[in-house]
Amino acid sequence: MDSKIKTKLNSFDGVFYLGHASILVQLNGHTILMDPIVLAEPYSGSWTFFPPQHIEPSLYEVDAVVVSHIHQDHYDKEFLRKLRPDCQIFVIEGRESFDKSLKSLNLKNLVFLKANEVHEIFDHVFIFGLLHESNGIDASTIIYNDNFSVYHGNDNYCSLEIIRQFHEIIPEIDIACLPYAYIHWYPFLLVEELQTSARKMETIELIEKYMEHCIISARELKAKVVIPFGANLVLDNGDANSKMNLAVRTPIEFADYVRENHRDLEKVVQPLNSGDAILMNEGDLLVDRDVVESSAQYRNRMSVFLQNRGKNLKSIDHIGLSINDFIAKTKAKIYTANSSIDFEMWFELNIGSSKSYLFVNPGAKIVETVSEFRSENPFYCFKLGLDASMRWISGSSFEEIIGTRRFELMRQPDEYRPDVLKFINTVL
Repeated sequence: MDSKIKTKLNSFDGVFYLGHASILVQLNGHTILMDPIVLAEPYSGSWTFFPPQHIEPSLYEVDAVVVSHIHQDHYDKEFLRKLRPDCQIFVIEGRESFDKSLKSLNLKNLVFLKANEVHEIFDHVFIFGLLHESNGIDASTIIYNDNFSVYHGNDNYCSLEIIRQFHEIIPEIDIACLPYAYIHWYPFLLVEELQTSARKMETIELIEKYMEHCIISARELKAKVVIPFGANLVLDNGDANSKMNLAVRTPIEFADYVRENHRDLEKVVQPLNSGDAILMNEGDLLVDRDVVESSAQYRNRMSVFLQNRGKNLKSIDHIGLSINDFIAKTKAKIYTANSSIDFEMWFELNIGSSKSYLFVNPGAKIVETVSEFRSENPFYCFKLGLDASMRWISGSSFEEIIGTRRFELMRQPDEYRPDVLKFINTVL
């Protein structure tokens, strides 16, 4: 079988970069695939990968898979179902919604690993993982042998306290796959009246905040090479220069930022394209890149790619649940979660010519539909379009709806509430 992965890695310990947050690690001849996206189209086709993920048949022949968390640009259910029965799928346990979703797949080869413990998954091949301290979603891992170590940070912006625990296991990380890019809906999807000139400055500050977090993490891990990670997911709207796509700095733009602000790390940060590899050869890390280009060339290439695709948003044309069933299921989620958050959450639902509101207050155990929005208390109000409304009522989680970016948010007061967002992402 013709395999670029096998050709590039040969018999070396090393990393093959498939794109976004997907890597294939080879240790002691064993192949471990991390956060593979092979068959999935994240968030109903709202997003695409640029450069496209490297996909080849040999991905179905790996020895193990590690999945970091439930987000659809990291968690490919159909691919996991098609793996060989002897290919183990490793997950750091401890996240209720993720654990439940995985168990529902009935995978025979699923292995939950305890966080904060070192596990030997193959002969002299080890993995150690930690959960994010607060968000209930993310986990990061290191995978290593006596010769080579890799930190897989997916899009987990964990604290330095968490990072230091990895550093205690491996004093110096050979390759750190670190998130650096701000991929989020805030502040771009706030309603227009909340879009202010001050918020534009805040956007720039947020972009730089996450890039600096990557720098700090790289220094704490004492990483020899940093792969700028997880920013190859672009909004599939035909426009590489749209507000949201420009806000997500490309890996090469991040390397430019490092060169301008952290010259000592200029050679450490290695922006890769899908299909590139880094090998450990007698103590030296060798970077094997197929394409070297400027940040302008990269974004121009992205622009051509998106323009050729056009707008590619998949739509849903019918509702799979009745409103009464939807309300009953939402109530069951609220009661099961047993949350004490006493805060008003409103959801504007649009179904054809009809508009209504779902009102949720977890602490008061209220779930009801009303015909108009009315509140004198602090609130978040998500205004959903037709497609997002139909998807949610038809059974999608609200985390999936947020992922499609087909909504706007009103809020009063205009402040960030991580407890509310955590509830919405993990319960609804």
